[in-house]
Amino acid sequence: MIKENQLNAANETVEILLLGAQFDRFRVSSTVLELSFLRLPKVRDLPISVWLTLTGSADFLKNESVASTALAINGNDDFFDAREKLLGLLYRLIGKTVELVYIDPDGVLQLQFESTSIVFFSDKNVGEEVWAVTSETPEPYAEQSWAVTLTDDQDLVTRRP
Repeated sequence: MIKENQLNAANETVEILLLGAQFDRFRVSSTVLELSFLRLPKVRDLPISVWLTLTGSADFLKNESVASTALAINGNDDFFDAREKLLGLLYRLIGKTVELVYIDPDGVLQLQFESTSIVFFSDKNVGEEVWAVTSETPEPYAEQSWAVTLTDDQDLVTRRP
């Protein structure tokens, strides 16, 4: 369980970075998925591009809440089978705006676009980070002022100016 102060800081930061951002593109390499968002219109003192990098698991929800569904989908499919389904559905979201963003106490990150949500959650077989929201570059450990990262030991790290 993530500490309340870490969770509050992380939720505030991902909301600032992603709420109202437009999903622009994604890149896939082996087990890493990188999603790029653009902040439109440009807001002073905020990054123009925001990246969400994922090495954990993800799935789509339709008109359902994370609380009722995330645990049911977590780990049900083979990692690559689940990723294959996710990639096909991501194309539909290009150009859509993030309407809701939320991190729950277990580190599940939810992004909602209209009536569809994507949830990103921990996986027992991940590397250094489960997911990371970063500014300007998808590299979670690059020098940057904005970042929220869920590590594989369920530590939620937030950096912001």
